Order: sequence, then C-alpha cells, then structure tokens
Amino acid sequence: MGKKSKKTKRRERKRAAKNQQPEREPDGPSPAPNVVQEDAGRPADSDGGADGPTKQDQDEFGRPRNWYLIVQTFVGLALVAFTFGQVIVGYWQWDATDKQWDAMMEQIAQTERTFQLDQRAWLSIAPPVIETFEADEPIVGKHNVTNSGKTPGTILKHASDITYLPTNFDPVDLTAQVAGLLSHYGHAPQPVLMGAVVAPGKENSYLLNIFDATTGKEFEEFKKENRAALFFEFVSYLDVFGERRRSWSLFIYDRSTGKCERLPDYDHMD
Repeated sequence: MGKKSKKTKRRERKRAAKNQQPEREPDGPSPAPNVVQEDAGRPADSDGGADGPTKQDQDEFGRPRNWYLIVQTFVGLALVAFTFGQVIVGYWQWDATDKQWDAMMEQIAQTERTFQLDQRAWLSIAPPVIETFEADEPIVGKHNVTNSGKTPGTILKHASDITYLPTNFDPVDLTAQVAGLLSHYGHAPQPVLMGAVVAPGKENSYLLNIFDATTGKEFEEFKKENRAALFFEFVSYLDVFGERRRSWSLFIYDRSTGKCERLPDYDHMD
C-alpha cells in the first residue's frame, strides 16, 4: 500500500476524536444551583434517602430510638401495679365485710337468745309433800310444778325417785348419785303428766307415787335412822320456741318433821 495522503490522515484523526467524545445527555432543564446545594448539605438516611431519621435519632447500632416504647412499657407496668393494688384493697374490703357480716349475725343470734331467755317457760319443781312413807307401801305424795316464765311449757316427761345414803353423807359431793338418777329418770315415771301444759305464772299440782322403795335392807336401815332418804324430781318440757328443756332437783327428807328440804347445790334448770 502506498502512503496515505495528508488529507486522508486528517480525516481519520477527526473520526477517532469523534468516537472518543462522551455521549450527550438528553435535552432538558438542568437543576437549579440552589437546590443542588441544599440537597448536597442534607445527610442521607440509612436507605440512601433524604427523608429518613438522622443520626441523632439512631442508637449506636443504627436502630431508631423509639422512645414511645419506653412510655408504653412504663404505662403497662403502672397499670399492672394499679390492678394489683385494687386486688389487695378488694380483698381487704371483702374480709372486712365478711367480719362485719359475722359480727352482725352473732349480734342477731345473741338478740334472739336474749329474747328467748326472756320469753321462754321456766319450770321449777317445789319440794314434794310426802303423805305416805311406810314399809311395803308405795310412797305417796304430791308436788307442784311452777312456770315462772312468760310463755307456756309442755311437759314431755316426769319422773320421781328416792335413794338412801348414810346419814353422814357429804351433801356437797353427790355427783355419782345424781348421775345414776339422771341415767334412768327414776323407776316411777308419771305418764299422766305427758302433754300437760303449765301456763305462765301458774302452778300445777301433781300426784307422786314411788313403788318398790319401802322394802329391803336399805329401807330397814332408814327406819333405824342409819340412812337418809333423798328424793329426786325430774321434768322435761318443750317451750314455745321448740327447745327441749329440763329441770331437776334433790330433796332430803327430814324424818322429824316429815318434810323435804331442797339441796341448793342440786337445783337445776336449763
């Protein structure tokens, strides 16, 4: 090949220079200088945007400081504490109310007991009057039952008995004898008194009959003045409140006068 002409070399240089020029950007308005400067001075967010939280809103790990979570946690704990306090106060109030209820019911019961004690029947047994006390004969007499209460009393059971003791017996210590007498209410119950009503403030008189008590060695010792005779009188009754009551007394027979005297330590009403 021959040497290229100067004109040809010149065209090749222009073509190469043209190929090395950068592509031309599309036509359009260029951004204003002040806008470029404002964006240039704004820090980018974690995602590269301009509207995200700044570094002042981030912790050392780059996470946002959500202070409202702290407030929510505090409020939640406060609500838990408040609820627990309400439970404690509620328990105290319930306990106080329960105690007040118990006290009120006890007061009502006490008032009812006081009313019943004031209005109920009180039956007492007067010393028996002995008319016949001879060997091989029934002991015959009478005794009075008095109602010192404010309402009637209905007799459920009545019994009379006699026991013989040494003349030097201790009138203070008759526990064993009383227990024995109460265990069977005597061997001469008076069925005629069943259902008898004793009106308040009234005194009813009833016959007394004790059989099989004037025979045997004990009665012989009594006649020889080596034994003392004790009469036991018992009555059970029903008051108007439906409560079962009982009264019993011990009386010592005075052979010189033929009368019975009450032993104060053994005069019982319930």
